[in-house]
Amino acid sequence: MTVLKRNGKKEALTKKKIYDSVCNANKAVKKEDQLTAKQIRRITDSVVSFCENLEEPIEIDILEDVIEKKLMEAQGYEVAKRYITYR
Repeated sequence: MTVLKRNGKKEALTKKKIYDSVCNANKAVKKEDQLTAKQIRRITDSVVSFCENLEEPIEIDILEDVIEKKLMEAQGYEVAKRYITYR
């Protein structure tokens, strides 16, 4: 998997990078608004699956939109808001 960064450079996209970005946003919200580890793994797996089906590198803006959508689908509204400001 490859991501096309805003500066035009291509970078390897790993499952860990996606997982870490969601975890960072999750840690930044109140405990009662946090997602569970299981939810974060499911979101990460879903994003990875989406990216693996692409033939070309995914643009970072699209990747971030996909992550936000998956957060919202998991009812992680506060985490999604934090992720948006985090990115």
